[in-house]
This record gives sequence, structure tokens and C-alpha cells, in this order.
Amino acid sequence: MVEKGETARDGIFPVNPSGGVLASNPIGASGTVRIAEAALQIRGDAGQRQVTREVKTAVATAFGGTMWTVMHLLSKSKP
Repeated sequence: MVEKGETARDGIFPVNPSGGVLASNPIGASGTVRIAEAALQIRGDAGQRQVTREVKTAVATAFGGTMWTVMHLLSKSKP
């Protein structure tokens, strides 16, 4: 998928449009930043990082220092 460009911002399955954590990984804060980025993508407010089609669902994940993992599924509409 990566080699075919399918995970790119304009691909069929965009992954990590913000670029993710490039220089550090502050435990706790990085998970919150990922959730905020997912919400911005759904709202269409991500600026230059915005994917090129309407975003209805987004997933944000985080991994913590004590081996905990969190996943948030965000949706534009109520279930």
C-alpha cells in the first residue's frame, strides 16, 4: 500500500497525514495530539495536513510507557 501511494494524504487509505512524532514522544501528550489531529481531519480544519477527500471516520492510537495502548475511533456522525 505504501509503495503504491495508497496511504498518502491523497490515497485511498490516508495514514498519518500530520507526519506523526518526528523528534520526540512525550508520553501522554502525544496521544492527545493524535486525537486532536484526528478531530481536525474530520472537521476539515487540518490546513496543509488535510487529506484530499471528506473524512467521516478517523482512528487515533497511542502507546504508553507502562505498556498501555489506547485507541480512539472518531466519527463525524452519531452511531
